[in-house]
Amino acid sequence: MKSTLVIGLGQQGRRYLRLCEAMGDIGLVATVDPQAKDATYSDLDEALVKFTPDIAVVASPTKFHFEIAMKLIKAGIPTLIEKPLTHDASQATELVEFAQDSGVFVATGQVERFNPAIRLVYDKLKSGELGTPIALSFRRVGLPPLSSNEYGVVHDLAVHDIDIFSHLIGPPTLKGASGWPRTGSPESAFLLLSHNDVDAMIEVNWKTPVRIRQLSMTTDTCCVSIDYTAQKVEITQASDPENPLDFITFQARYTSAKRTLFEPVVVEPLKEQFRTFLDIASTYETNSIIASGSKQATCLRETNSIIASGSDGCDAVRIASEACKMIAD
Repeated sequence: MKSTLVIGLGQQGRRYLRLCEAMGDIGLVATVDPQAKDATYSDLDEALVKFTPDIAVVASPTKFHFEIAMKLIKAGIPTLIEKPLTHDASQATELVEFAQDSGVFVATGQVERFNPAIRLVYDKLKSGELGTPIALSFRRVGLPPLSSNEYGVVHDLAVHDIDIFSHLIGPPTLKGASGWPRTGSPESAFLLLSHNDVDAMIEVNWKTPVRIRQLSMTTDTCCVSIDYTAQKVEITQASDPENPLDFITFQARYTSAKRTLFEPVVVEPLKEQFRTFLDIASTYETNSIIASGSKQATCLRETNSIIASGSDGCDAVRIASEACKMIAD
């Protein structure tokens, strides 16, 4: 039975609290939030004196992530930190290096990795069923979050798809970025990423009146369309290379391309991520993993985990920060 400390009782923190209450192997749960009247503690230092958690979840506003996580790492507590890991790339690097040196497991809440549609495409890419990726196009748009986000749409939304590109294709390089406004926190942005010969465009904004979460991928054998929210995948096979002269034949040929719709069992990605974090935290304890980042990476490989490590979260923050700087320049 894992005793758990949840820091931050905003919307995401209360989701984790719901999961803790629903899971049979979660023991005592305590919460920290200076603003919430129903929190167990109003101060983290007080909580760590009076309560000894086996694991912790950081769901506070991003500006507090670094300070909170460093205290938890110093206390030796395996910690899941909501995305973005921090708002600042240098802080993210410092945090991850300190966790690795301390031998404390830190994961980043890049929850889309646990979307069954992404997992299906990930498995098919690894097996070679989808051919060789050529280009990806991400669209993650909608109205602004109800709670304030002082770091803008790139850190709020684009970090999801930066991480998914890394997860599916490989670590990206930022090739370009544009956005609005150019000063302050961006509310709309386009990012161009690349890894080897694979490019990707990420579109994010807080202006579209409809919530859209989509990914389209072109390979040398098919086109793949993912609806994150519906958790569905459509694969369209290569079209007939012939190009008929008359319109009716042309239209019939290109609208009759073979399309296969995959509807994996719908799951709550946050629950799957949290379950995986619990399992890995137990593995670390069992194996007494200490000190080096290479040992942490080995442990993740041995558990066949897709959870985003602290380093993965750091990489996403670095690209997001580079993009914001490029937009401002």
